Amino acid sequence: MSLPNPVIASLGIRIVLLIAAFAGCAAAPGAGRAGLATGLLFRRLESGSRYAVYVPRNYDGSKVRGWPVVVFLHGKGECGEDGQRQAAVGVGPAALLDPVEWHCIILMPQKPDPEKQWEEYDGMVMDELAAVRREWHIDPARITLTGLSQGGHGSWVLGSRHTQVFAAIAPICGYGDPIGIVDELAVAGTPVWAFHGLKDDAVKPEETQRMVDALRAAHPSAGPRGPEPRLTLYPDLNHGCWDQAYRHEGLGTWLLQQRRNQANADDANAEVGDYHPRQNAPERAGGGGDASSNGSINCWSSPIRRTRRRGSSTASSSGSSS
Repeated sequence: MSLPNPVIASLGIRIVLLIAAFAGCAAAPGAGRAGLATGLLFRRLESGSRYAVYVPRNYDGSKVRGWPVVVFLHGKGECGEDGQRQAAVGVGPAALLDPVEWHCIILMPQKPDPEKQWEEYDGMVMDELAAVRREWHIDPARITLTGLSQGGHGSWVLGSRHTQVFAAIAPICGYGDPIGIVDELAVAGTPVWAFHGLKDDAVKPEETQRMVDALRAAHPSAGPRGPEPRLTLYPDLNHGCWDQAYRHEGLGTWLLQQRRNQANADDANAEVGDYHPRQNAPERAGGGGDASSNGSINCWSSPIRRTRRRGSSTASSSGSSS
């Protein structure tokens, strides 16, 4: 019996990551133009916390403006202390499959305890980010945050706590209490693009809906107005909608376009290395809502329409996060 293509792709990615893990213990996985290690790397702080870092193969530390950084927070299924399991789900595989779109440095912390939330590891995440800033030449104005499930919750919370650090956030199938979160994001004008599967039975889509609704309600009267929060819903997907979000929506392109304190700039483009935004990159958050070619519902200023669109499709997703 042959395996379906999504399963084969998932197994292939996990095999690649396993090989990279062993290679990282023995030798540098690659070298950039300046002779620095690139590819999928594994690091450990003096405190003992382990994390993974993805560095593009053509990383060049001499770039004047530095490189953008995406911080990825995993879900419950990738918790532990091995320092590499979190690289097998979410942004890590997406970057390996499409290094052009994810042409950035990616920090992947690992939360040790599956029963604790990411806000309890706030200090660890920021310490690891500081270590990345010391080791690589990055653009401090282009650090963004994303995560799935527990990491989606962490994106809401840590993004609101550190608006002076994160230029944008992208929570996927996340949850949270709008009180104490949305006001901080609204005042800072932080761009938000949230995702959720409407068939999610692990984290109800209403969790993301109420966060976005609260942010929209706070938006007009709060601080320097940034782009209106963006929401993409998947009528046919359950909890594991992150592969669709990270691989098929242009999310990497969007994150790399964001620059702190320039949320309203229409011409914000990534100017790193030889990266060029694709012609089919998503528009910046604005008015309207539509159904994309993959069946998702993109909602901006219009109310959410929960009816299934004609031609909608189901996308499978790998990983065990919850």
